[in-house]
Amino acid sequence: MLLLLWTVAGGKMPEDRVLDVFSPTEIPAEPEMTAPKALEFPIVVTDTGLIVQNMAQYEGPFLEAEDQEPVARVAALMIYNPGSKMITSAELVLTQGGRTLRFFFTCLPPQSRVLVLEKNRQLYSSEPVRSCQCLSFTEEMPQSSSIQVTDSENGLAIVNFYDEDKTVTLYYKQYITDGNFYLGGVTGQTRVEHLAAGENREILAAGYAPGYCRIVAVKLSN
Repeated sequence: MLLLLWTVAGGKMPEDRVLDVFSPTEIPAEPEMTAPKALEFPIVVTDTGLIVQNMAQYEGPFLEAEDQEPVARVAALMIYNPGSKMITSAELVLTQGGRTLRFFFTCLPPQSRVLVLEKNRQLYSSEPVRSCQCLSFTEEMPQSSSIQVTDSENGLAIVNFYDEDKTVTLYYKQYITDGNFYLGGVTGQTRVEHLAAGENREILAAGYAPGYCRIVAVKLSN
């Protein structure tokens, strides 16, 4: 209790009179906002099973665009598919410092990994990663096929073991043998029309380099 004495009109308040004065109720301070904890690699992406093994910096042609202009120190993610299904497409979003990074890829076979370049060519940074989320994700079981595809001297050799004509679409990606991973989120494709039963045909596929690319899917077309 505080004692308060004041002067009133006409004189002083009697000294034996006191007023009870209470301090106002204290308002609790708002809790300080703390930054989310940094994530540590490898990161398991919720609801997908995908594992982001690490972030790296990439130098070379920008594989995520048709122009494939040379770039240096672009951020890249090494993404692993530990499941039994083909990841047909996925887009991951990371927050790092005050920026957002996006990584989109298609056709990642089971038990394989791919180095995906940042969609907007943002540069690598060693700042902590604060979050990693999946914006879109589709998968499917690998399909067996009686179409055989192998490297030829200049391109691909394709054999139709069906007993009828087939039109097929081949999907392929660059592959780094030394590191055992696919390179780039984009997947090349070429359509082979009217492949006769038993036919063995050699083809050239745009962007396919024997020894440096691998077929990731073969699909029958209508």
